[in-house]
Amino acid sequence: MKGLILKDLYTLRQMGKIYLICMVCLVIWGLVTDNPTMLSSLLLVYGLMLLITTASYDEASHFNRYALTLPLTPKKLVQAKYLFALLLFAVMVTLGILGGAGMLAVLGAKAEMGYGELLASTCSISCIYLMTIVFILPCIYKFGVEKSRFLFMATYLLVFAGFALLFSIDNMKTWLSGLGDRGFLSIGAVFGALAVVGLIVSYHISIRIVENKEW
Repeated sequence: MKGLILKDLYTLRQMGKIYLICMVCLVIWGLVTDNPTMLSSLLLVYGLMLLITTASYDEASHFNRYALTLPLTPKKLVQAKYLFALLLFAVMVTLGILGGAGMLAVLGAKAEMGYGELLASTCSISCIYLMTIVFILPCIYKFGVEKSRFLFMATYLLVFAGFALLFSIDNMKTWLSGLGDRGFLSIGAVFGALAVVGLIVSYHISIRIVENKEW
């Protein structure tokens, strides 16, 4: 298990400088737009792209076929990828919160939000990341990475558009404005719980796909 996760980390390390430059650009963009949530939003999208990159390397090198000739079960193979996805999630959320808090400190009075709003916004965006993983990983195992890239974009846009449409309703805006930070965090907790349930279902579906797939 540890070796499978390290394999993905070593894969990403090959392009470490590029990733670092991209993150610096995200910070600069957030400062220019006076919007700290821009950093956390794009970092989570970036995390999804990194996850797909590791899956792409696995597919190009036929790693899954090779791994299943070793004393590894399909369950362990899938388990490692989901754990890696959650590891990326934890890292990106942490960087988003810390980076956003730092940007709020730099922006001062120019900032459009407070620390509570930053945390609530990051929690909401995190749910989109988790919901996207729920759909994209089974698709990668079933259809391959190339086809799943389009499904990734479609899924992410649909989820994002759904949230945007929900928050654009006038009555919803009035209701949300009266919630406060605690209310936003409560909503985030509900969506987070749904995302966790979805991850569990997605995980078992992926195991079934890998077990039945002819490599």
